[in-house]
Amino acid sequence: MLQPEKRPKAIPSILPQVYELLNRYGWTWFCLFEQSYYARRLGHGFPDIIALRYDDVEAKEPVGRLLVIVLKGTGHKVTPEQQGWLDLFEAVGAECHVWTPDDPGLDKMVEVLR
Repeated sequence: MLQPEKRPKAIPSILPQVYELLNRYGWTWFCLFEQSYYARRLGHGFPDIIALRYDDVEAKEPVGRLLVIVLKGTGHKVTPEQQGWLDLFEAVGAECHVWTPDDPGLDKMVEVLR
């Protein structure tokens, strides 16, 4: 017998602001909130957004950045599965962030994405 799929997780209210800032500051990104096919196959806790950007492609050795972002709703905490993924990404040099609507304004996000 087929198991019913889990109900999709709620999309945090800050998602539109995060999209706008990623685009404004030139990031190439992928968000799993809109890609449930991939989210189911990557396993529980995979981060919500993966973003890449070269900060100086003309430099002798280009400096790039890899951001891993988990978006949580108000009052929600990072799950052990999410923390496991964040730990793996940090171990290979990614910048990992957890953002919620409770964070003070957009200043924190702008500072990271600029």
